[in-house]
Amino acid sequence: MADEAVAIKDAADVTRNVAADEVSSKFYPLVKLVAGGDGVVAQYLHTAYRTDTYTGTGNGVTVDVSAQGMSQFGIEVTATGGTPTSWTANLQVSFDGVTFSTVESHVNGTNALGTAQWTLRVPARYFRSNVSALVLGPATNIIVKIIGMP
Repeated sequence: MADEAVAIKDAADVTRNVAADEVSSKFYPLVKLVAGGDGVVAQYLHTAYRTDTYTGTGNGVTVDVSAQGMSQFGIEVTATGGTPTSWTANLQVSFDGVTFSTVESHVNGTNALGTAQWTLRVPARYFRSNVSALVLGPATNIIVKIIGMP
């Protein structure tokens, strides 16, 4: 990963340069924080996200954010090929990457497809999606998106 300056347009259509890291040909904005009284500065990604596709129940890929930690999360569910009959998609967090706890769920009947659910502040070093119940019906799969923010 190399530091880059990326030109973006803000809401007023003014072009500004922001610091970013290139990860797999995508640029992620960086936040620089002072990490202690010694003035040492560390770089942190502003957000981390993961998208997993499910055709049945199971766990998504674990995202390791242990270098900085995350404390706010969102989960969104969409579908391909139609509306699934029922689903329960969970946002799970962990301190050790082994033991996960569900902190938010996206459930049919309560949450519409394409809407996001957000957690209150929940510190975590790892996060993942989990689908604990799924009846696809006319849908071919569901897509669970999770975003984490410091």
